[in-house]
Amino acid sequence: MPLVGGDRAVEPPLRQVPRRLLGGANPNAPTSPAAQAAALSRGIAVYPMAGTIDGTLGEHLIVAPSYIAPAVDIATIVDRRGEAVDAAVGRGQ
Repeated sequence: MPLVGGDRAVEPPLRQVPRRLLGGANPNAPTSPAAQAAALSRGIAVYPMAGTIDGTLGEHLIVAPSYIAPAVDIATIVDRRGEAVDAAVGRGQ
Protein backbone atom coordinates (compact mmCIF):
# COMPACT_ATOMS: atom_id res chain seq x y z
CA MET A 1 0.00 0.00 0.00
CA PRO A 2 1.47 3.39 -0.94
CA LEU A 3 2.19 5.91 1.79
CA VAL A 4 0.57 9.32 1.54
CA GLY A 5 3.02 12.21 1.31
CA GLY A 6 1.40 15.63 1.18
CA ASP A 7 -1.13 15.63 -1.64
CA ARG A 8 0.21 12.61 -3.47
CA ALA A 9 0.73 8.92 -2.84
CA VAL A 10 4.33 7.76 -2.72
CA GLU A 11 5.71 4.27 -2.77
CA PRO A 12 7.18 2.95 0.47
CA PRO A 13 10.98 2.78 0.64
CA LEU A 14 12.79 -0.27 -0.60
CA ARG A 15 12.60 -3.24 1.72
CA GLN A 16 15.50 -3.30 4.15
CA VAL A 17 17.76 -6.32 3.93
CA PRO A 18 18.26 -7.74 7.44
CA ARG A 19 21.87 -7.24 8.51
CA ARG A 20 22.13 -10.91 9.45
CA LEU A 21 21.83 -11.72 5.73
CA LEU A 22 24.71 -9.41 4.84
CA GLY A 23 27.24 -11.18 7.02
CA GLY A 24 29.98 -9.45 8.97
CA ALA A 25 31.25 -9.86 12.50
CA ASN A 26 28.25 -8.23 14.21
CA PRO A 27 25.01 -8.48 12.24
CA ASN A 28 23.35 -5.88 14.50
CA ALA A 29 26.03 -3.22 14.05
CA PRO A 30 25.48 -0.41 11.56
CA THR A 31 27.48 -0.91 8.38
CA SER A 32 27.63 2.66 7.07
CA PRO A 33 30.49 3.79 9.38
CA ALA A 34 32.52 0.71 8.37
CA ALA A 35 31.73 1.43 4.72
CA GLN A 36 32.93 5.01 5.20
CA ALA A 37 36.25 3.81 6.62
CA ALA A 38 36.64 1.30 3.80
CA ALA A 39 35.84 4.00 1.21
CA LEU A 40 38.40 6.38 2.71
CA SER A 41 41.03 3.63 2.53
CA ARG A 42 40.20 3.38 -1.19
CA GLY A 43 40.63 7.11 -1.76
CA ILE A 44 37.02 8.29 -1.85
CA ALA A 45 35.05 10.25 0.75
CA VAL A 46 31.46 9.33 1.55
CA TYR A 47 29.11 10.54 4.27
CA PRO A 48 27.41 7.74 6.24
CA MET A 49 23.89 8.20 7.59
CA ALA A 50 21.32 6.03 9.33
CA GLY A 51 17.56 6.19 9.76
CA THR A 52 16.76 6.38 6.06
CA ILE A 53 13.54 4.40 6.33
CA ASP A 54 11.90 5.61 9.52
CA GLY A 55 14.44 7.57 11.54
CA THR A 56 15.96 4.37 12.96
CA LEU A 57 16.08 1.68 10.28
CA GLY A 58 18.00 1.90 7.03
CA GLU A 59 21.42 3.23 6.12
CA HIS A 60 22.91 5.10 3.21
CA LEU A 61 26.12 6.67 1.99
CA ILE A 62 26.13 10.10 0.39
CA VAL A 63 28.55 10.43 -2.52
CA ALA A 64 28.98 13.98 -3.81
CA PRO A 65 31.43 14.23 -6.69
CA SER A 66 32.06 17.48 -8.50
CA TYR A 67 29.42 18.45 -11.06
CA ILE A 68 32.15 18.54 -13.70
CA ALA A 69 33.69 15.16 -12.86
CA PRO A 70 34.39 13.16 -16.02
CA ALA A 71 32.58 9.88 -16.57
CA VAL A 72 35.75 7.88 -15.91
CA ASP A 73 36.01 9.43 -12.42
CA ILE A 74 32.36 8.67 -11.69
CA ALA A 75 32.91 5.05 -12.75
CA THR A 76 35.91 4.82 -10.41
CA ILE A 77 33.87 6.27 -7.53
CA VAL A 78 31.05 3.81 -8.15
CA ASP A 79 33.45 0.84 -8.29
CA ARG A 80 35.30 1.86 -5.13
CA ARG A 81 32.08 2.58 -3.24
CA GLY A 82 30.84 -0.89 -4.13
CA GLU A 83 34.11 -2.42 -2.95
CA ALA A 84 33.84 -0.46 0.31
CA VAL A 85 30.30 -1.65 1.00
CA ASP A 86 31.28 -5.24 0.23
CA ALA A 87 34.23 -4.94 2.61
CA ALA A 88 32.04 -3.41 5.32
CA VAL A 89 29.59 -6.31 5.25
CA GLY A 90 32.28 -8.94 5.01
CA ARG A 91 31.93 -9.85 1.33
CA GLY A 92 35.15 -8.37 0.00
CA GLN A 93 38.60 -7.08 0.81
